[in-house]
Amino acid sequence: MSVKRLEIVGSLNVNDIEYLSSIDFELELYMDCVEAEYMYQLLQRIGHLVKTLTIENRFYDRGDIGYARKDIIVERILTACLNLEHFEFKTNRLVVQDDKYDLTPSYFKNFR
Repeated sequence: MSVKRLEIVGSLNVNDIEYLSSIDFELELYMDCVEAEYMYQLLQRIGHLVKTLTIENRFYDRGDIGYARKDIIVERILTACLNLEHFEFKTNRLVVQDDKYDLTPSYFKNFR
């Protein structure tokens, strides 16, 4: 098994998501300063391939990388990443709950 690493720093757009949707291998995904809505769109397409996911905003204070600091809905991430084994959330963005998601224990089968 070969896991590849993809780092996304800064903004994504619809064309980027379309291009990245062609990925067909397991991967470690690192996203830094990615706008929440684009993050969700990308994960809906390739989330089943993501084994490790890190969400950060390390470069936010640099000034040359900007993004809309929207809250993160973890349920949207977990439902898109069914094979996720490792999840790191290193950001000061707020986590909010969305009641329309009903996560059963099967969504957490890889977590200990």
